[in-house]
Amino acid sequence: MKIIELSEQQFNEYIIRNNYNSIYQTPEYAGSMRNQGYNSILLGLMDNDQILGATVILIHNRKGFKYAYAPRGFLIDYTNDFLVKKFTTEIKKYLSHLDVIAVKLSPMIIKNMYNSNKELTYHNEDYNRIYLHLKSLGYYHLGYNNYFESLKPRFEAVLNIDKPYYELFNKIKKSFRTKIRNADKNGIRIYKGDINNIQDLYVHTKRKYPRNDFYFADIYNKFGSKAELFYTKLDTKKYLVECQKNYQMQDDLNTRLDNEILINVGHNEKLINQKLVADKLLHNYRTQLLTATNLLKEYPEGIITASILIVINQDTVYLYMDGYDKKYQHLNSKHLLLWKLIERYSGLGYKKFNLGGVINIFSSNEKYNGLNEFKLNFNPNIIEYLGDLELICNSALYFMYKNSIPVIPFLKK
Repeated sequence: MKIIELSEQQFNEYIIRNNYNSIYQTPEYAGSMRNQGYNSILLGLMDNDQILGATVILIHNRKGFKYAYAPRGFLIDYTNDFLVKKFTTEIKKYLSHLDVIAVKLSPMIIKNMYNSNKELTYHNEDYNRIYLHLKSLGYYHLGYNNYFESLKPRFEAVLNIDKPYYELFNKIKKSFRTKIRNADKNGIRIYKGDINNIQDLYVHTKRKYPRNDFYFADIYNKFGSKAELFYTKLDTKKYLVECQKNYQMQDDLNTRLDNEILINVGHNEKLINQKLVADKLLHNYRTQLLTATNLLKEYPEGIITASILIVINQDTVYLYMDGYDKKYQHLNSKHLLLWKLIERYSGLGYKKFNLGGVINIFSSNEKYNGLNEFKLNFNPNIIEYLGDLELICNSALYFMYKNSIPVIPFLKK
């Protein structure tokens, strides 16, 4: 057995045959990262003409030191101790010959799964044995992080969509279903974009994601037909009509309350409280109406309010990146957009919709609580992985590296 460099065809045949599913372990992702400053190679463990394991390796050069990363880990059967040991031995040997000091990986080794109510639904009975075996082979576990300290999220929200869309919709939290309906009623419309809309995605995400628009364009182009971009647009005419309707209904209610207060003089404390609430609502609707009027004047063709880049791999749909215009957050564009995409891909026969990373569902962090709440309201399963591992390939060079420069943030998606 030995490690060799694979062609894209060999790599794809292997992952399809063994049903390995991660967009980060694909030739397309490897190709896109070449334009982000990484050398990438496709490697496989060969036994005669049979591939027993494979991986994408990204190599980063930092001040003369080569550091590698295997996004979402090696694609091997981690329950097979002999195979894991052989793959480890050969990958260390291969990378050492390339002067790579170490490889970091975030393997898809599941520890636990939870439902959206934070109840444990699955525990991997092989987990402890796999974990201890990896440590015995020299893998250093970088800890059970709760947030986004690892190179890929340790927790992911994955929705099973192999069921009728109405069942999926009814499982969404009631308050979210209301927001989805209101977004549609207020004139949020969904469109399929193309490479020309990449800039919109970049504008919507640049505040939270340190990549440029060329990166998104590379992902879109490299994945080809597997990548789809969608965006929402506010129909400003429809929005104005809806705001006028809301204002008129509230104004009529306020008028009725005024009349009832005049009729029930001396017995109107409850009515007065209702009127105070109604006056505040009327003021809000008046403000919305004024805003909607101005929006129609400025943007008669509508306003792009949110965007999502989707990547499809085998039976799974990945929410690769999404964002929205904070000025129009109250319109809940992203709620409607994500639901309509779930409905779309469910109807096309896909089985899973990966909503991306979340923080530990038993932790709390003001920065990320909104992210968790948003995704959990769609009723996904929460998958807890092992976390990051580091495997030293060249001890002498690794020692020099650790003693010459500080540990650096290596790679973000």
